[in-house]
Amino acid sequence: MRVLAVDYGEKRIGLAVGEEVGLIIRAVKTLPAQGVKRDAHRLIEWADKLGADEIVIGHPALPSGRTGAMGRKIEKLLSQIRKLTDLPVRLWNEYLTSHAADEWMAVQGIKSGRRAAMRDQIAACLILEDYLTHRREDERRTAQ
Repeated sequence: MRVLAVDYGEKRIGLAVGEEVGLIIRAVKTLPAQGVKRDAHRLIEWADKLGADEIVIGHPALPSGRTGAMGRKIEKLLSQIRKLTDLPVRLWNEYLTSHAADEWMAVQGIKSGRRAAMRDQIAACLILEDYLTHRREDERRTAQ
């Protein structure tokens, strides 16, 4: 199963794709955000282009469990995508993935000028890695 992961932001959208088998994940692209309706169409186009069977969108649940302004915008994006496709679309907690992406790039020695373009793709990779890992663990528990 191939999954498209989305790190949706005010200015940019990071994309990553991964295979459930072997947890193979790769960064794909950073797109400029163009509004929820337009972005929903573009994400479906990318899912088709990459042969994705599912879409996972990072959702920034706050530590309190409440949903902030960005979370509500992402929920609107989810609703738009579901109107346009039969692909399964899920929200996945992405709290602090952009921060983790920044830390990873610093450790790797990536220059600050290149970080903005890469941050969203790496955050999408982290979202996807977490999602696929949890999915694999759930399947193991179910099989026992």
